[in-house]
Amino acid sequence: MRKAIRLGLGILLSMIVARAAVVKNRMHIETPNYPIAILATAVDSQGFIYITGATAWSGFPTTPGTLSTYSGGGGFSSLSGDVFVQKLQPGTFQVVYSVLVGGSKDDIGTGIVVDAQGNACVTGYTDSNDFPGSARASNRTDRAAFVFEVNAAGTALVFSHLYGGSGDDYSFGIAKGPDGSFTTAGQTDSQDFTTTPNAVQSAWVPLSGPFGPQTDAFVLRIGSNGADIQYATYLGGPGNDNATSVAVDSAGDIYLAGQAGAYFPTLDASYAPYELYGGFVTKISQATGDLIYSTYLPGTNVASALMVDATGNAYLCGTATVGFPATPGAYQSDLAGGSNDEDAFALELDPSGSSLVFATLIGSPKEDYALALTLQGNAVVIAGETTSTFFPTTNQSTASCDLDASPYYSFQNDPEDPFPFLPLGAFLASFDHTGKLLSSAAYSACASEYVTALAPSASGSIYLAAWDDEENDTFLAEVDPAGSLPAQISFIADSASFEGGPLAPLELISIFGKGLGPATPAVAGITEGRLPTSLGGTQVFVHGEALPLLFVSDSQVNAILPQDAFNSYNPYDTALNFNVIAGGNGTQTYSTYSFPGVPRLFTSNGLGFGQIAALNEDGSLNSPQNPAARGSFISLFGTGGGVTMPAFADGQVATAAAPVVQPGYMVVGLDLAPILYVGAAPEEVNGVVQINVTIPMTVSPGPTVPVRWALLFGDDLYIFSQPGISVAVK
Repeated sequence: MRKAIRLGLGILLSMIVARAAVVKNRMHIETPNYPIAILATAVDSQGFIYITGATAWSGFPTTPGTLSTYSGGGGFSSLSGDVFVQKLQPGTFQVVYSVLVGGSKDDIGTGIVVDAQGNACVTGYTDSNDFPGSARASNRTDRAAFVFEVNAAGTALVFSHLYGGSGDDYSFGIAKGPDGSFTTAGQTDSQDFTTTPNAVQSAWVPLSGPFGPQTDAFVLRIGSNGADIQYATYLGGPGNDNATSVAVDSAGDIYLAGQAGAYFPTLDASYAPYELYGGFVTKISQATGDLIYSTYLPGTNVASALMVDATGNAYLCGTATVGFPATPGAYQSDLAGGSNDEDAFALELDPSGSSLVFATLIGSPKEDYALALTLQGNAVVIAGETTSTFFPTTNQSTASCDLDASPYYSFQNDPEDPFPFLPLGAFLASFDHTGKLLSSAAYSACASEYVTALAPSASGSIYLAAWDDEENDTFLAEVDPAGSLPAQISFIADSASFEGGPLAPLELISIFGKGLGPATPAVAGITEGRLPTSLGGTQVFVHGEALPLLFVSDSQVNAILPQDAFNSYNPYDTALNFNVIAGGNGTQTYSTYSFPGVPRLFTSNGLGFGQIAALNEDGSLNSPQNPAARGSFISLFGTGGGVTMPAFADGQVATAAAPVVQPGYMVVGLDLAPILYVGAAPEEVNGVVQINVTIPMTVSPGPTVPVRWALLFGDDLYIFSQPGISVAVK
């Protein structure tokens, strides 16, 4: 091994250059690995919160009464269980009542409304022949829509009825009319679904194919007792049509939205009656049962959620594609990722259904989907899921995650399964009535979380329900869209390349954000051979452990990850949760992933690309004006090599050479370069890696010869340092 050459802390710090909605309460429903999801929320006139969904947990906590028994599951859904309904105190989320409703198979609650007496009316679908209140034949295997009502005390059912025909019928939403009636909407492939004489469409429009019969949307209005069918109609063409959401205005007129195939029933005077497929919105007269307007939504895949205000304006959100008709002044007019991207959208349609008040996109270069919508004050609020770190946020951002940092996603190289694990993050965004963005926040802890429901609170905040379908748990949060944090993390990267992604033990990292440190930057010194864990009034914590600090400022903190920053039993899937305390203010939690080693190389310009930070054999800095000779050795410097043997303490200056544990190799030009040493850089802080390599005689000389460092994991997974790095060779 050649002698390790000192780089010097001053040079190192010059390379790590500085670059220029608040959750008020949160409630998890914890289960012992049983799926559970909140799928709908509602708020009554006194501010109490009602939630419903489905659970497969036989031990789901219930309050005493006739609705406290779990009935079972094991049918068509991964949720495989009963419908739950909970009433919660505003502010504290304390449970007022918690009940279960279901049969011996699968029952899923998808919508909930509350009447003036505090009774909670729930809709959904079931394949249980013994669902409460039903009278189905024991041999029925199809799914039926249901509506049931829980009394104000949460002790009994007021009514429970099933609806549908001999096929599968799914109800996805419910709305309450001014006369006390309830309207549901969904999809059906039943050719004998009940319709009323004044139906817009009395017959199912079939189109059979290799995947079985297609579906039509349906609308069903029932009396306040749940038994009297006042209005029922199909709505669809020969393709797949599905109503995802329903609303009723003050006149009792019905609005529904969803996804439509070709030849969906539209009206010529509506906004966009002639499309091949996409999202749709339809308004049906309460008085006659006829269409008032019906239109496709151009450039959309689906309208996921719908609301109507007191003036009859309809608000929709969903997923947009090429051709979305953004209005002038909209926050985002084009797809962030180009023509192959999908972004979330929000829009407002005037009462005639013939023109847009506003329409805007919001999204990242990857896929983003709006799944829920509510109105709060003068704001139109949407929420859903994003698959990217770079979803646009304002300074209301709260707990966030580097979604691109999952090792399974970042390092996947199997062409047969290119995306084996793609974590999702929840987002919430609000707009004014011109499409201007008021606030936007991302919420995630490096899990597959997405928003399932929204509801406004009396205090001006938003109740947000989300589900983590990786961990099978669910939560309800109260979010203040207008709030802001005095300090926040926006992104965490390694300090050599400034790239996101997984972080390695002992890696030098840069945390970007605002309010992270003093206005005048502070640079660390070495005291008794160690870096400090507090600098300029700032501390950084990972799972409660304070990190050694190199540099702090208002917008950037440079630190070193502890060497135990991953789970030794599962080092390829450990989430790291960061918090920064600056001047007494704490940031939100920012989560990313760890990996045993993520090689990165420092550059002489401190930007992460270009001329490498390297010393020639004589100790001089390598540069195009001072190239290294072929056959000589050079010392390169990086980070992310992982743990060394022997190990030094976190933040300690390395007192001797210590090789990294992870095997690897170097490539200079097109040739493998013999490694003389790779490990801790003596007299540098623990985490700086020095690599001594011999430049092969076969390398073609030049001022910008490419150089890469790779680490080997297992038999065939190589992780490379960032591209665009070069060394000068003569």
